[in-house]
Order: sequence, then C-alpha cells, then structure tokens
Amino acid sequence: MFKSFTWLTILTLAVAACSGGSSAPSVPNGGPTPAATPTLVPEGVTPYRFLFGESLAGALSANPAVSAMLDGTHPIVILTGQGPYDVSQPFAPAAWGATYMIRFTSEEQMQAEFTAGAIPAFVQWVMYDNEPDTLPPTPANELPPNDPAPYYAAGASVAHANGKLFAATAGLSGSEAQRQAVFATAIYWDFYGVQTQTGELNLTQFHNNIVNTMDSVWAVNPAVPFSAGVGDYASGGLAQATQIVPALESIPSNGLVWLNFGPNPASSIGRYDIAVAIIEATLSAARAPALTPP
Repeated sequence: MFKSFTWLTILTLAVAACSGGSSAPSVPNGGPTPAATPTLVPEGVTPYRFLFGESLAGALSANPAVSAMLDGTHPIVILTGQGPYDVSQPFAPAAWGATYMIRFTSEEQMQAEFTAGAIPAFVQWVMYDNEPDTLPPTPANELPPNDPAPYYAAGASVAHANGKLFAATAGLSGSEAQRQAVFATAIYWDFYGVQTQTGELNLTQFHNNIVNTMDSVWAVNPAVPFSAGVGDYASGGLAQATQIVPALESIPSNGLVWLNFGPNPASSIGRYDIAVAIIEATLSAARAPALTPP
C-alpha cells in the first residue's frame, strides 16, 4: 500500500554526496541515492490530479472558467529540457498550487544542465524519457541496441545529488532483458509515468498495460507512485473526448493522469479543446479502485 500522502508538500530529499559526470552515465559510490517516497496522492482521497506540459498549462490558464476548475488541484506542470527557462512569468496560476518537473529526453542534457546550474530552484522534479520517437529526440547512444538502464541510474543519481525528485518514463523499446534492466533501476525512482495513451481505445489493453508495467516496477520498489497517460492520438488516429473519458475513468484512483495532448511527433497540433473537455469530465467522472503492489 502507498503511504499516507498530502497534496501540498513534496518530501525533502537527502542530498547525495556527489553527482555523476556531465558527459557519460556516472554512478558514484556504487549507486544513486535510493528513492524517496514522494507525496502525491493522499490516502482516502480520490480527486483526479494531472500532469501536463507547459503549453497546455498556458492554454488552460488563458480561459478563466477552465483555469478555475484547476484551482487547488496541484497539477504537475512539465517543462521541456534544453533551457534556458524563462522564469519571469509563472508557468501556471498560483491558485492551482502546481509543482514543476523538467522532462529530459537526453540524460547527457540533464547532466549538462545540472552542471551549468541551469535548473530553476522552483523545479522539484526531473524526468528522464528514453524513447526513439519523441521530441526532442533521445540520442542514439542512449537507445537500444545500447543498454538504456545506466542512463536511468545516472539520471537518478544527479537528480538526487541536486536535491530533486526523479521521475522515469518509457525506456521500454529494447529487448525484454533491457526492459528488465531498466525496471531494476526503479529502486532509485521516485515516480514512474506509464505511457498508456496510444492504447486508450482498448480498455482491456489500457488497463493491462498499467497493471503489468507497475507490477514490474513494484517488484523492485513497491513505494513508486505512478501516472497513466491519456491523449489526443491513439491507435493510429486522432481521438475524441468521448473516446478518452472511459480510459480516464479506468485509471486507478491512486494514479495521476498524464494529459498527453500534442504537439508530438504523431499529432503536430495541440488539441487543447479536447483536453478542456477531459478536465470538465473529471468533475463528475467515476474513479476506479486503487492499484496496489502485488
């Protein structure tokens, strides 16, 4: 079972003694700092909580009525790595109570930005997203047929060494042995984002993807919280809100909802009207039972 959580704080990480190098995955002293238990979803409370990108945050906050629906919901707003980051304007209204995450598709880029001191102090999370079809692209040397696992371990190391929480996602495009090697680094993860959005029109596939993936993660670290993705592109075509809501309602109540709404390689437009409809639906949508480690 997950430990009791609160909406308003993220536990302070102990800072590791040293960080990895800036040009190659380097894990000091035999391994990264073990993961903390982040505070994400409170025990006994089941409102929907979202992750979404900064462009979607801007579109949602521009509509006062829509923005008000997110007040006090504490979304995680994802900034795309490769700064500099414009911190002169807030990325989300203060009333949302948002926390911030930078998503890196390159562990080398993550290392470089920490070394340069480029990560803003208000950012609590960094995410490593290793996959062949993403924006910006993951460098070839970090992808299969090379072993992605050391890059996850090194990313966790530098994040924890700099007082940040580490979120993992993807990393599952290689062989089964490589997938299991990536899951083995979950001992150092503070969160995992299950990328379920492309299968959201098949509810059985969607649910099984969440369960099977988290079973693999929890076999290593049963304290890792998770999100499941829904988005505007599924099964090779653009999805509509009425198709997405059933998938949303099937996400376990202790999981966050990652709104993947373009621009992305498959959908070059940001269909934010669909995202608005999804958020409106959560005001009355049911919640599925919680998912717990086996």
